[in-house]
Amino acid sequence: MLVDDLDAAEVLRWQQPMHDLYIECFSVPPWSEPEERLRAFPSRLAGHVAQPGFRSALASEDGTLLGVCYGWPARTTRDADPLIEQVHDAVGPAAFAEMSRNAFEVVELMVAGKARGSGLGRTLLHRVAGGCERAWLLTLKDSPAARLYQHLGWMSKGEFDSSTGHRLVVYARENHVSVSA
Repeated sequence: MLVDDLDAAEVLRWQQPMHDLYIECFSVPPWSEPEERLRAFPSRLAGHVAQPGFRSALASEDGTLLGVCYGWPARTTRDADPLIEQVHDAVGPAAFAEMSRNAFEVVELMVAGKARGSGLGRTLLHRVAGGCERAWLLTLKDSPAARLYQHLGWMSKGEFDSSTGHRLVVYARENHVSVSA
């Protein structure tokens, strides 16, 4: 298996396999994302790779995508972004300021079913966020991913209901907590 850091242009070369992986990961419970959101992933990905400081890690084997993790430096203000505003409100102003300072926002972590349980999610997460002073991310409250983050020492900072009715948890990690545990 090859795990590599990719720039934005390289990520876009993997757009179709990433779209397929997104569907594999998020079309089923507990996520069960609606068809229109699944179809819209390529346009969201194009916007994501354009974010300042975009960073990613991708795992493949024999040309087959097994997993990807990406994100960018966390915003320290609400910036009229509805999702960031929800995170801000869920954790409170002081906690938001603290967890966002010198932090990395993990936007996506996806691992193919055949690679789950192998430590690949932990490896990808460490590649993109391990060297950062702080990091934060969102996931479903009762998802397998939530158990992974808890196992790795990420702390729940707050919760809120998404526009689709899912309960999301804000997880954060500071540099003194190992992400490779």
